[in-house]
Amino acid sequence: MIVTFLLVAAFSALITSALTFDKARDAILDRTQSAATDELRAQLDSRAPDLPYPPSTENLLELTVLLDRAGTPRDWRTHISYQDGPLIPAPPPGEPGAVTTALRSAVLRENGAVAQRVSRADGPWLVIGMPILHAGQGAIPTRIVVYAEMSLRGEQADIHALVTAARYGAIPAVGLALVPALVAAAHVLRPVRRLRVGAHRITEGLLDTRIPIRGTDELAALTATFNTMADTIERDATELRRLEAGARRFAADVSHELRTPLAAMVAVTEVLDEDTTHLDPDTAEALRL
Repeated sequence: MIVTFLLVAAFSALITSALTFDKARDAILDRTQSAATDELRAQLDSRAPDLPYPPSTENLLELTVLLDRAGTPRDWRTHISYQDGPLIPAPPPGEPGAVTTALRSAVLRENGAVAQRVSRADGPWLVIGMPILHAGQGAIPTRIVVYAEMSLRGEQADIHALVTAARYGAIPAVGLALVPALVAAAHVLRPVRRLRVGAHRITEGLLDTRIPIRGTDELAALTATFNTMADTIERDATELRRLEAGARRFAADVSHELRTPLAAMVAVTEVLDEDTTHLDPDTAEALRL
């Protein structure tokens, strides 16, 4: 039972740690994503009005440089697409880039900011796609979309620290659970042990065995039932012994009362048996019977 308590405690600690880790991980990533989205929106709101329309490639490159400088604390890297064209600047040679086709389609479909987390060989990345609305045309889409990609390695390190903390926190929790497990097991096993000893004493013939009742729980009720059973067994055994003693006395009395008449009858039959030679054949045969 102690092992069961420990397994339950370990499982509970594991579930609690897993839920805590899941919530903390989501909170870290959501906070980073929300802050980066707000910062990118603020940068575009301040710089987009100065962007010539329709823009040239040089205009778009200049905007990415300004955005990269402004995003230095977040260390993001920006790209711009115009009329769903290629990214400007293009990803470095040999790198697939974090901007996926699914993200570009989602931005055009939603006509609003869309964030996506992707995994690459160098770790997890957050990519934000945000369209620029031309200020002079009543928020009409310009088909200019800015994409900002930033590494989440720092957040991943924080999450790994949470995993380590949860793991090392679960071990003391299981150790602390050992104390209440021992107390609870003793509380449950001690009455069961008393019941086992009492049942063994009754099987040995000690029918006056009774177990003290402690508490008001189910084990106390079971103990009371055991005592009632022992009372019934002792009462029935006493009654059987009384009946057996009465039967023995009756047999002894009958034997005593019949002893004298039977002795007389035996003596008479012996005398008659000796005199059968002097009697007629029919009478002698009757006496022999």
